[in-house]
Amino acid sequence: MGKRTRDILLLTCCVAAIGAAGLYIHGIMTGLSGAPIRQGEANAERTGQTTEGKVEIRLTETLRVGEAQHAQVVPSGTVLQVDAKLLPAGDGALRCKLGVQAGAKDTPRVSVNSCAANAVSQRVD
Repeated sequence: MGKRTRDILLLTCCVAAIGAAGLYIHGIMTGLSGAPIRQGEANAERTGQTTEGKVEIRLTETLRVGEAQHAQVVPSGTVLQVDAKLLPAGDGALRCKLGVQAGAKDTPRVSVNSCAANAVSQRVD
């Protein structure tokens, strides 16, 4: 085998080994980071329960995030604990931005990112 052939073969093996190592590390890092967090918005209302700086809110609509076949669903009526500082002052309907991540046994983990007063106008005929 000539020097040039040996160098090309060595270079090819090194590139293949680096590529395989990169794929392996990528697989490990993806597995450790968990499922992606998807973002969505839903209407909610305060339940009136308050404990140690946390306020309970109840979703008044079903939230679906993701593609239809693999969507994460948070049903209407779900009660969430929210830091009081994330809620606007006063009463009334809320519009909340939620983070939804796949949990154990297809139960999504839901986090509340922010809430604002829901300015839905009602039309009277």
